[in-house]
Amino acid sequence: MPVNNWNNPDPGLGAVQARRPIQFYVDSRSPGALLPLGTVRRLESWTNSNYHALQFRAEKRYSHGVTFNASFNFQKAMSIGYGVNEGGPYGNSFTQDPRDRLADYGRSQIDQRYRFVFSHIWEIPWLRKATGPKGWFLGGWAVNGIVQLTSGLPVTVQQTGDAQNVGGASYQRPHVVAGQKVDNVWADRTIDRWFNTAAFVRSKCDGCAGEGIYVGPKGYGNAGVSLFDAPGSKTWDFACFKEFTPREGHRLQFRYEAFNFLNTPQFGAPGRSLGGADFGRIGGTAINNREMQFGLKYIF
Repeated sequence: MPVNNWNNPDPGLGAVQARRPIQFYVDSRSPGALLPLGTVRRLESWTNSNYHALQFRAEKRYSHGVTFNASFNFQKAMSIGYGVNEGGPYGNSFTQDPRDRLADYGRSQIDQRYRFVFSHIWEIPWLRKATGPKGWFLGGWAVNGIVQLTSGLPVTVQQTGDAQNVGGASYQRPHVVAGQKVDNVWADRTIDRWFNTAAFVRSKCDGCAGEGIYVGPKGYGNAGVSLFDAPGSKTWDFACFKEFTPREGHRLQFRYEAFNFLNTPQFGAPGRSLGGADFGRIGGTAINNREMQFGLKYIF
């Protein structure tokens, strides 16, 4: 696991460079000169993660032109810090306090509490053996699809700027306001205010100027990781096939495929940076709206 800000100092007053754990290094080309050492990316081999799930699966094997597969997961994944598929619009890629990674233990950013997937194929039996114009237009159809219903990925709130005075490559989180509550799924959520934005206040170092409050002992933000969920996903990918048999051993297949077939917006993560103009607001979708494609396939 990378700790990108390992050489950053703890929050405090004064010049950042003078408070770093390792302030200088020596280049062999100029052994008499002390050169300032900035942010250090340190790779550590240990981490902590666990995963628990209750899983259900139902399957109908292919017969009479029908097959389907349904699965449901009720799950929880916990971890520390960065994982391969984490970061981006949902959370920080690295820990806030480089010398206390356990403080970032929480729900993994790839944790989806509920996940249901249903896939199906149905070769419509009506007029399947018909010949002539009736068979050309009405026979040989099949419909396929994949339905996915998932809860949202967890979101970690951060803050803009360097109110903690720790230098670059820092991943600063705010404080949770005393008496305020951050619900996993806020009852009053809207696209313009997906979570309780009033529950957060900027963290800062002891004595630092500007907005925010200091909470000891160090001054790092006490808002935990992955406090609430982004919007869930409800998609149906649909396909319709029509086969023609121009001669024995040859098939011509027409394919219509639609992704997000019902054209339902699948909203992305809300703005999660306290101090940003879009804090709490969802400004886009996680995937595109309906996309369609047509194809012709010759099988022999």
